[in-house]
Amino acid sequence: MAFIEVKGLTKEYATQYRKISAVNDISFVLEEGDFVAIKGKSGSGKSTLLHLLAGLMIPDKGEISIDGVVISKTNKKDIQKFRRENIGIVFQSFELLPYHNILENIVIPLHINHIAVDMDQVEMLLHEIGIYHLKDAFPNELSGGEQQRVAIVRALVHNPKLLLLDEPSGNLDSINTQILLDCLKKIHKLKKPTILLVTHDDEVANIACKKMVIKDGKIERFG
Repeated sequence: MAFIEVKGLTKEYATQYRKISAVNDISFVLEEGDFVAIKGKSGSGKSTLLHLLAGLMIPDKGEISIDGVVISKTNKKDIQKFRRENIGIVFQSFELLPYHNILENIVIPLHINHIAVDMDQVEMLLHEIGIYHLKDAFPNELSGGEQQRVAIVRALVHNPKLLLLDEPSGNLDSINTQILLDCLKKIHKLKKPTILLVTHDDEVANIACKKMVIKDGKIERFG
């Protein structure tokens, strides 16, 4: 059975003068453990697609099934529960709490969602991503690349089956981008989550096993 199955997915935005199809009748299938880069120019619909897959938006038409659960037809409360248990999300803005240290930033969401904290898991991820020595530091003491790695650890501590990343290198220089790419390759090999990574950067896209090119809300190429 497919891990992710998307059928006829459509999401429109209405302006004063017209409707814009950000995602326009998209269909595709992914297997568990796939690593997919979603490419496209700004405004192509790639981030909207990621937000739909995360259950953060409701589609106007179509169906999204993840690990056998049709999230596009699930109520808001159950979608939130499914997301907490199965999906890790890394946004371009790191969303770190400024008055809490790095370790606290990672475990506080688990406490809020009543998920048991596995400190061995947390420390292993911090070691693997190379920021264990920063666990007592505060966000303003870290570089952008280090903050991005904290966000990735936070997204992975509950062992999600699906990891979604929206332009993770968008605010990083070339050195930190390479560090990020090495981290993602290591995480995919170590934990084997299904990864969907939105990017407009060819270098970032090249680490994925598959590439999906979005243009005007439609899949132009996939494979």
